[in-house]
Amino acid sequence: MKAGTLELIRTALAVDDTVQPVERSSILAALKAGTLSDARQRPPSSLRAIRLQEAAKLLKVHPATVKRYLDMGMLTGIKPRERWQRVFEDSVVAMIEGRRVLPKKTA
Repeated sequence: MKAGTLELIRTALAVDDTVQPVERSSILAALKAGTLSDARQRPPSSLRAIRLQEAAKLLKVHPATVKRYLDMGMLTGIKPRERWQRVFEDSVVAMIEGRRVLPKKTA
């Protein structure tokens, strides 16, 4: 791939708000290596799911609190059989960034 083409793609990715930084670097690395198909195989960030324990660590709360957030609709996840199994990573990131409101503590 020509250097000018790579620079053009790098610029387009930098201004696209829908592309996560991790995805951006993955796409650029795949382009440089000539393996773009590998970058396309990663699920979009909105479909990536993490374990409840991982979400709890990121949010600095107990896993039971993550389950409550899921039940309240503050987080989105996967519940195949009456139990929450995974949390969508983008909902955790949104909560960390303040795009989702945490419940107020009651005394």
